Amino acid sequence: MRLVITVQWRAKFPHVYFGLTIFAVFVFRTLIPSDLVGLALPAFLFGEPGSLGIFMVAAQRYLEKGEQTVVALAVTPLRSGEYVTALIAGSAIVPTVATTLIQAGVQGFDQRVLLVVPPLFLIAVISGSIGLMLSTVFQDFTRFIIGSIPPIAVYSLPFLPFFGLAPAWPFKWIPSDAALMVFGMLSRNELDVATYFGSVMLLTLFAAFAWWAALATYAARVQRQIEFA
Repeated sequence: MRLVITVQWRAKFPHVYFGLTIFAVFVFRTLIPSDLVGLALPAFLFGEPGSLGIFMVAAQRYLEKGEQTVVALAVTPLRSGEYVTALIAGSAIVPTVATTLIQAGVQGFDQRVLLVVPPLFLIAVISGSIGLMLSTVFQDFTRFIIGSIPPIAVYSLPFLPFFGLAPAWPFKWIPSDAALMVFGMLSRNELDVATYFGSVMLLTLFAAFAWWAALATYAARVQRQIEFA
């Protein structure tokens, strides 16, 4: 995980996240009316570790492909599961910290700052797993961009009921629905303990399944990639 964060730092990934953090806090504090923060803030809290997280993990994977890292890993004792876990968990740290700072910068340092961390980290894990799977399937970044459109579109469907444009029940199976529910409650300062812990448990299940799917996809294709390299 330390190596993952080091590679991200060299590639300027944290700089992008924290640049967006400063910009987001400025916009929310100066340009967005207070009565709209309850809708706009949850969407942004989800988007930074969510949709953006998919691209950040994929970008690191393509960087490693270009540097033949997969070949170097083949001659070390590192297992596929350890590599996948380190990449996903390590890549979730920066967006979680950055987005937590957005919550604190917009609505102040209170209990919501602590409560927002678990769902943010879990969404980052889910997004990182999706990014890892897609970058393993598609051999170049151009194909990845095209291939990422359907899952991101599905990932974004719960925004429809969140903004009152559709009923909520058809989208309960999508992880972003549980995340938006939690972020919405925290933004409005209307915390329901049962709903919060239920949503976090559901996100934990989604994260575990996404991690397993990313590991299975990577393990199924890594040998072929090593032979090709």
